[in-house]
Amino acid sequence: MSNVLQQKHDSLETSYDIMKSLKNMFVHQSRKARFEVIRTLQNIRMKLRTTVKDHMLTMIGHFNVAENLGTTIDQDTQVDMVLNSLPDMFSQFTIDYHLHKIDMPLTELMNELQNVESDLKSKGGDAYAAISSFPVSKPKCEGGKKKKRGSKMAIRSIQMESRKANVSIAVKKDTGRKTALMH
Repeated sequence: MSNVLQQKHDSLETSYDIMKSLKNMFVHQSRKARFEVIRTLQNIRMKLRTTVKDHMLTMIGHFNVAENLGTTIDQDTQVDMVLNSLPDMFSQFTIDYHLHKIDMPLTELMNELQNVESDLKSKGGDAYAAISSFPVSKPKCEGGKKKKRGSKMAIRSIQMESRKANVSIAVKKDTGRKTALMH
């Protein structure tokens, strides 16, 4: 405790009174931190090129921070938040989880999701590779000259066939960005 806080609390007799006073002083900061953690948990999505294990450990860390700040999130809600943060390639697992009313702790869920991830890598290798490690680069123009941007945003789709899945690449002409979409 800093000297200023210590001097302020010298007049208080019990540790309970000191803790109550400190809690009242810092309740606003705690409320804001709690809000930020909950907002992060609601908006977090698994990023490309991130393993399920890393994503789950991040989510579990956020759940622990929320609990330390005084927010209690029950196990079912935690599992729902995790399942909603997963990309579409885990949709079949999510459907099966809800359909069969499976109940498991987060660590067991992480193990199951890692198994699904390894199955996706081995069975649909090309589709999984196209989604997880899709190179984002700008298309090259002829003669090294830049194309002029049109007034309207035009999107063209290129169909790629793989052994197991169809993946579309949408190229925005005005920015040159590519996005992989799984059908």
